[in-house]
Amino acid sequence: MSTVLTASQITAATGLSVKALRLYERHGLINPGRNAAGWRSYNEETIEQLHKIQLLKQMGLRLAEMREVLADGAPTEQLLSAQETVLASQQQRLSNTLMAVRHALHQLRGGKELSIDDLVELLKETMNMNEQSWSAAEQELAAKHYSPSQIERIVEHKQSADFIDEIADVWDSLIQDIEAAQGLSPDSATAKDIAKRWLSASLEFHDGDESLMAATENWYRDGYSDPVTADFMPFPRHIWEFADAAVQHLRRVRE
Repeated sequence: MSTVLTASQITAATGLSVKALRLYERHGLINPGRNAAGWRSYNEETIEQLHKIQLLKQMGLRLAEMREVLADGAPTEQLLSAQETVLASQQQRLSNTLMAVRHALHQLRGGKELSIDDLVELLKETMNMNEQSWSAAEQELAAKHYSPSQIERIVEHKQSADFIDEIADVWDSLIQDIEAAQGLSPDSATAKDIAKRWLSASLEFHDGDESLMAATENWYRDGYSDPVTADFMPFPRHIWEFADAAVQHLRRVRE
């Protein structure tokens, strides 16, 4: 007889929150069964699906993108292989940062002051870890629009699984509505509603910091205007262009 777990048993065994399980279910990523009492139940197949979701999440995929990958029936072996590549890259960055930190400690414990070259190397490696797998172009674009402390706050958000689960549902809903609204005028009632929700979600993501939100808007414009950086921007270009046009129209109306 196959093993079946309840939602509480899943959370206790894996650390996944019940909120995350409900989120994945709403987006069609999992389809739990029901036991005799009517409670949700999770069999081996669903648990394997949850494992795949976590692998895809670590690779930076959004819920809608996960749904496409899972619908294609990507085998666990393929996803594990991709995760192995990601982890190997992270391990190398961690190793480089650890070496820089140990070198700095060795200098200080030996009674020596850190040279400017030592400090620069330590700063570079620390930023590389904080910024994860950002390319040189990504780092340059971020440095152009954000202060170091602002970058740290944004990276912290991206690394927070609970925060991502909470906000992802809002963004996915917005993206779906923008796809459906393609061709509508920025002054339409639908576009106005999308603009309000976009601004609300942005303000939440930036912890109510309007200056940080403004920096991100400039980062968007600059990033999408350059073919080199456009590919790694968080939304497809047509999604952002519709949202930006709707937001700018809403702001003009409010002035």
